[in-house]
Amino acid sequence: MKSSREFTALFQQLGKNAQPLSINSLQQLEHFVCCMYGYPHFKETSRMRSIIFESRYALSHPRSASAACVSGIDLSLLPLCSSALKQHCLHTSYQACIWRHAHIAFPVLPSPDDCGWLKDDEGRLRIQ
Repeated sequence: MKSSREFTALFQQLGKNAQPLSINSLQQLEHFVCCMYGYPHFKETSRMRSIIFESRYALSHPRSASAACVSGIDLSLLPLCSSALKQHCLHTSYQACIWRHAHIAFPVLPSPDDCGWLKDDEGRLRIQ
C-alpha cells in the first residue's frame, strides 16, 4: 500500500465525510483487496475469489461433486465477494468518520443510512 500513491490517497480520504463512498472509491478498494491477495491484475474480488477457490479446491469431477461434499474447504481463507466487501467498506468509512470527529465533545454526525445500515419501521438500525 505504501508504494501506491493511489491507495495511500484513497485511505487518507476514508472518513473525511460521512457521505457514502463513491463508486470509484469502492472500485479502488476492491482492487486493493485483489492486490493484497496477490492478484493485482484483477479488479473484482468475486472473480478473484472464484479463481482462488478453483485453484485450491479443484474437484476431479466437477459435475459429479459439489463443494459442500468435499471436506477440508475453509471458505474463511477466501476474500469477500464484491457485495459483502462493499458493505464492509461502507461501514468502515462511516466508522472512520466517527473516529475523525472523536476529538469533538458533541459531534454532529449524519445518519448512517446509505452507509451500510438501514432503519427499520421502529427506527432501529440494522445492517443492510
